[in-house]
Amino acid sequence: MKKTLLALIVFSGFTNQALSEDIKIGIAGPFTGPVADYGIGMIDGVNAAANIINSRGGINGNNIIIIQGDDVCDPKQAVAVARKLSEQDEVIGVIGHLCSSSTIPAFDIYNETGVIALTPGSTNPEVTAKGYDNIFRVTGRDDQQSVIAADFITKREFKNIAILHDKDSYGRGIADQLKSNLNKSGLNEVMFEGINPGEKDYSTIVTKMRSIRPDALFWGGYHPEAAVLIREMRKQGLDIPFIGADGIYGNLPDVLRDDALTKNVFASFSKDFTKLPENREVLQYFEDNNIKINAFTLPSYAALQALAEALENGETTNGAIDYLHNNEFNTVVGNIKFDQKGDLVESGYVMYEYIGSEMVEVE
Repeated sequence: MKKTLLALIVFSGFTNQALSEDIKIGIAGPFTGPVADYGIGMIDGVNAAANIINSRGGINGNNIIIIQGDDVCDPKQAVAVARKLSEQDEVIGVIGHLCSSSTIPAFDIYNETGVIALTPGSTNPEVTAKGYDNIFRVTGRDDQQSVIAADFITKREFKNIAILHDKDSYGRGIADQLKSNLNKSGLNEVMFEGINPGEKDYSTIVTKMRSIRPDALFWGGYHPEAAVLIREMRKQGLDIPFIGADGIYGNLPDVLRDDALTKNVFASFSKDFTKLPENREVLQYFEDNNIKINAFTLPSYAALQALAEALENGETTNGAIDYLHNNEFNTVVGNIKFDQKGDLVESGYVMYEYIGSEMVEVE
């Protein structure tokens, strides 16, 4: 057992790390700040996976130890977190980051230090564009997700589309992708603008949008700003469909606190993994421990599942990387397989509609 762990440590470049019976895995994401709810879901998923894997013997008999790094969804802090996890904490792998703007620079650090990283939620195509062998994502890309939204808009026969985004790598990225897909289908947006995230009043942009009278709004960004926009839109009598992506999946009701405000709100996301019958045991664990599952809980759990299996079978860091690229993994988000860029071979996005506080898949 010690020989396997030592091989992992040496191959990662950390020849000065003391030999132990523990395998250090980092989790990095926004655990404080405006999208902390998503980060807490990541922690819950990773901790649950680690506890269950450890209860079954760990990785080749060695326990997984989880070390947290809070990047607050900020690129500069993400780089600092990546440095600390890689060089000070000497982790072998990282589950994270979440926000694409943080993940992209952090992945440069993990590639430099030889740490395996799997993001459960960063969808910007640039995340895997540099071709790093040790980088993976357990979610689809914006160019895949935006196709689902564009198809939804086309099928609903919305003609005049307003597009707003939060100027972030994720929000602007998916807004650009949607615009491109709509333009290819012959639809031209009537509005395309960025707003400053974190503000409490978007009345000016909503007034401007109301004067244009679009058939629907697509929002590229996260749920806190979405909630402010929705409140203002409904206040001004703008009852058009509000369409977003995974950044507004699931958490809006907790912010809006009024089921009437979620009416006519749609979001793209992966298939509902809680409906998979093979997940009963894991879901029971969450229920028994009073853990609420959010959009990134199960993808984070799945990321650690895949990493642990790869470390178990790969014996070295490079062996684990090769294993991740060349095998299919049976996880809580279904069977997943990575291509040579580290992207999922199949993304599986669908559209959902808010019915009160529930997310219902659109037929």
